[in-house]
Order: sequence, then structure tokens, then C-alpha cells
Amino acid sequence: MASVAISPNRGLGFFVLGSSIFDVLSEIRANPTVYPSSTLAYDSNKPLSSPILLTLDMNGLRLRFDGADQRLRLIEVTSFHKSRLTYNGSELARAGQAPTFRFIYNKLFGPAYPGEYLPDQGCYILSYPGISFSFPVDTTQWKDDVDFVSMLSSSTAQPAASMAIFSGSSWAEARNTLFTKPPTNPRNPNVTSLSAKQSPASDEVELARVIHGEGRVELIRRHNPPFNIILGSTTPQDLIMELGPPTTVYHKNDHRLSIHRTQGPGGALGTDDIELETDTTQSENGESDDDDDADPNATDYFYNYYGHGLDVYISTASAGHVATKVILHGNVPGSYAFNRYRRLKWEVIYSVDPDLDNNALDSNRNSHSFTPPPPPPPPPPQEPFSGFDFGQDIGNGNNNNPPPSPPSTNNSASNSAMINSEMGFEDVYEKLKDRSAGTTQKPMLLNRGSDSPSSSVELLGGWDEAESGLRGTSAAEEAFGNTELYGFPGLIFEVLRNKAVSALTVF
Repeated sequence: MASVAISPNRGLGFFVLGSSIFDVLSEIRANPTVYPSSTLAYDSNKPLSSPILLTLDMNGLRLRFDGADQRLRLIEVTSFHKSRLTYNGSELARAGQAPTFRFIYNKLFGPAYPGEYLPDQGCYILSYPGISFSFPVDTTQWKDDVDFVSMLSSSTAQPAASMAIFSGSSWAEARNTLFTKPPTNPRNPNVTSLSAKQSPASDEVELARVIHGEGRVELIRRHNPPFNIILGSTTPQDLIMELGPPTTVYHKNDHRLSIHRTQGPGGALGTDDIELETDTTQSENGESDDDDDADPNATDYFYNYYGHGLDVYISTASAGHVATKVILHGNVPGSYAFNRYRRLKWEVIYSVDPDLDNNALDSNRNSHSFTPPPPPPPPPPQEPFSGFDFGQDIGNGNNNNPPPSPPSTNNSASNSAMINSEMGFEDVYEKLKDRSAGTTQKPMLLNRGSDSPSSSVELLGGWDEAESGLRGTSAAEEAFGNTELYGFPGLIFEVLRNKAVSALTVF
């Protein structure tokens, strides 16, 4: 069993705080012998506003991600004998035994300020900067006036039951801001300031800002100035210079939805020469999913950037090869394409909005904070005590104050001229309906669960068909449900049953 290094305030082995769930799950899938079993839990009704829980039971680990940005916020060790943990070269659990308070306090980490006793959990939390341990202590044995060092160092004291790694000076300080504090580490641990400055293609995209009315998608990056994808102008060479080579290149073969590109005036798409792109990637073996139906004369293609969470459609219909569409992926848990792409947050700003002044726009350019999820509901109590659930304690300080309100950008841009990826589609729909003078149409229904995991969608209904046009329920439909496509001028939203936006197409 290989050793895993403990890094308080940073991570555990390759699990680094701030990492995206896309990178974490990709690493787990690449090492099936090390991580043979994993379980993902999330709130299917609120997948973007509730934490995501990833349990590695065979390794005794539990990872918590925020829902809005899907970044690792808390690492818990629930079983010390399932992983070989080390700190500064010393093993934490010797001979497969959980560490004792005496070993942690006197030898490994050293003295610490008094922790806190949680009577409802029957445990004592010993906290250091970036790391904490829980020790079972029966409520009948605990006394506030007793020296905690003497009590927990006694021969009858039980060893540590669990450990947590987080970002903060102590668990009591960190738990109230666990999902609201901006992570200091990048989504991909391999991204560094030096490498990003040397090559913009090595940087990571933090946010995609769609400037509606200008045909422009502004990619906000972590270390470099924004890169603008200008529809009808940006070339593949521009993309490679700024974003690096695409993960894959997918040549467009499927034209089954092209009949819907000629909507009349006021149509859902708002244009006469746009095709819907519902499948933009190759299968896992790198081959096209529609080889049997491939058009030998097909020349248009996609640049797939899985690590950035976007696709760029390159059209050759006009002079030269230029980008004409951008697809931004939400990586919503429970969606058919979950973890094929990293989640990319986006926002739409209407440049022609008379209420949007330049000062508000400039101010909003520097605002990248996400709408954090609320603390997760506490699970039912478990007996006997099998390790403190640090996730249960999020937001539950001794003063019982609620977590601080999430940061917000209170300006005209955010209040009247913007929609974003954290909004439910009901809110998005209402804002877009107001801008469309109340003109709306029914969505197009799509079945993501067809023959192969990467196949194109099955068309279940047209833009103008009633909801009763849906017939039957396949096994894949039961698992993933039908998605709906809502078209507005310049924008197409793919929406799940829970009204989360799975993908946004900009054209």
C-alpha cells in the first residue's frame, strides 16, 4: 500500500483542496486498482446549490464539493486503516491502529489551543490550522472543568475516529465559510502562475462571459487577460494559441436537426441559418459516433476542450475556417454527459441594454464569485459512534449563527442585465421572456439515452409540438430523463428535468 502524504490546508495526496470534481473523478477512473469503488451523492432537485459528496469507501475517504463550482472543499478520513497516511515522514496510523490523542498531541502535530466538545455528537474536536481530529467522548464522562489533555491522554480514552483537511486556521473558524470562501488553489493542481504566464494555453478558464448582441464570448482566465472568442472571426489558430490544442477534434456528421434551422419570424432560434448541435464529441475510443452515417464531404468540425468545459464549432461555409458557435457545459450531476467536461460557469450580459452603463460593466468584469450552496441538511444520527461527520457540522458554530451571506455584485449589470449558470431555468426563462416581448415557444424534447453512450440525441418532439407528444419511457430515459432545448435569439439552453441548465450554446 503506497503512502499518502497529509498536507494541512492543502490536501491529501493528489486530492488538493480547490480541485474540480472533473479532475478528481478523472484521476480516480485512471487508477481503478487504487480506487476500486466510489459513490457519488447529490441532491437531484438542487444539484447546483447543494454540496456533492464523493465517498471512496475502500480507501476510507469522503470528499465534499460545492455544487455551484464543483470544487473540493473538505477531505475526510473515516477509516485510518484503509489508507497509509503520513505526515512529515511519520505514519499517522501505526500497525493499522487509529492514532491516539497522545501521539497526535505530543509527537506528531504538537500542542494546540483547546478544541471544542460537541455533546450532540459525543465527540471532542482537536483542531490545528487546516486539519482536525475527532475523538469519541461519552457525555457522561465529559466535564467542562476537566483538563482536556489529561482526559484524552488517559489509558481509557479512545483513539481518533476521523480526520478532516480543510482551508482555515481551525475547524471552528472554517466550517461557517467552507462553501463560501473562494478557494486559493486552482481547479487543476497542475496549473501554476509561472506556467500560465509563460504560456496562456496552460492557464485555466474561470468564467465565460457572453456579451449578447456582439457575438462575443469572453473567457476570464486565472492568471492571464481575458481571451475573446468572436463569432465569425476567431480562427482555429487563435484558439490553439490561447487555449492550447483541443482534447479532441470532432467532425460534424449529424444533420438530423437541420430542418429546425428555418424558423419563421419570431421563431425560437431567432435566425435562419443556424443548426442545433446536440452531440459534439467523439466516443471514448476516439472515433465518431455516427460513422455509419458519416458524410464524406463533411468539413465543419468541433474543437472539444474537456478540461475547460467548452466546445467551439468551426465552420468552413464562409471564407476560411472561423468559429461560429460556442457550447458551454454545466457538468450537472445526473445529466447524461456528467464528467465528460469540467463545469464552466457562465454569465450573459446584454450589451445593448440601456440600463447597463460602462461603469457597471467594468465593475462586473472583476466579479467572479459564485453563488455558494447552503449547508447540507444534517443526516440522521448514527449509533454506535463511528467517526464524526465533519460535513454535518458545517455552519453549526457554538454561537448558532447562520453562515454569512454569500457575496454578491449589487450593480445594474447583475440585477437587470445578466443571467448566469447558477440560476434555475425558471428564472432564466422569465428574464429572457421579458426581453423577447413575451414571445415564447414550447421546447424541443430530446432523449439523451439512445443506443450508445456518446450517440446523438433522439428527437422526441418539435418546437411547436404539445407536451403530449412525448411517448413511452426507455430505460435510459428513466435514468437520465429527457432534456429540453429552449431557443432564444443567439442562445440555446439545454435544460434538465430539475430545471438546471446542462449546456448553453452561443451563436
